[in-house]
Amino acid sequence: MEARQLIYAEFHTKYVWNKTSIKWTRQKNGRCVGRIYYVPPTSGEKFYLRMLLNKVRGSRSFEDIKTVNGFVHLTYKDTCYALGLLEDDKEFDDCIKEAVAWGNGIQLCQLFSTILLNCIVINPGLLWESNLKLLLEDILYRQRRLLNFPDLHLSDDQLKNYALSEIQKPLRKVDKSLEDDKVMVIPNSNVIEEANNCLITEELNYDMLKMHEEYSQLLHGLNSDQKAIHDFVLQSITLNFEKLFFVYGSGGTGKTYFRRTLPAKLRSEGKIALAVATSGIAALLLLGGRNAHSRF
Repeated sequence: MEARQLIYAEFHTKYVWNKTSIKWTRQKNGRCVGRIYYVPPTSGEKFYLRMLLNKVRGSRSFEDIKTVNGFVHLTYKDTCYALGLLEDDKEFDDCIKEAVAWGNGIQLCQLFSTILLNCIVINPGLLWESNLKLLLEDILYRQRRLLNFPDLHLSDDQLKNYALSEIQKPLRKVDKSLEDDKVMVIPNSNVIEEANNCLITEELNYDMLKMHEEYSQLLHGLNSDQKAIHDFVLQSITLNFEKLFFVYGSGGTGKTYFRRTLPAKLRSEGKIALAVATSGIAALLLLGGRNAHSRF
């Protein structure tokens, strides 16, 4: 029962590992000093395991050391928090909010990285969420300037991914990652690459509500022949059939009117529709229209 009253470092002063019998046996003579290797706070779960080994007495397994009041916690960090060995992140939250007086959003992201690298943050995910508005503050302005696209609009998901990528950069330089902490959001590189593609960004920049209103008006004005072609083309798009359609008609029969309808429909659903014409004058009649050599 005495062994159940010892922390891990003290255990070696009373017991010794017997390789022959493969078990711990009571030390008979001599004195022994036990110690645990130093682990820096940036080591993640290893650091919190070391903290538990220096505080929890009589643990018999890795699961046992994570058990508090009958509940087995998922991580050593959660266990430390449940035992009251860790404080909250209020000082880091205050630090970021105070930095708003002198820093912009990108600089706050860099500060966030510094905190993750050099401090013991209990819940990085919660710290991220509580300061999200501040960290995203100038992302949109910065991207508009970098892409030379004054009318650029980014979704909340895209803004978050830009900020996360800025936080990730300093971590990568020292072989660290946001993935090291399971409660932290991970940047999606596909979302960032898509936002950096000016063509895709421009085509996804349409107001979906306005496009839906325009489509409803155009659809109402289609005659029976136009409606038949409209339904046939839309069905091919919906079913992902790759087809080429040629719509011919004399001047004044409504070709341009019809050609405005399908792009409005697709753009109202957040999809991409490239409006291309053989000449600049014809392209001007289509919303977002370009002549062929300009677009491709």
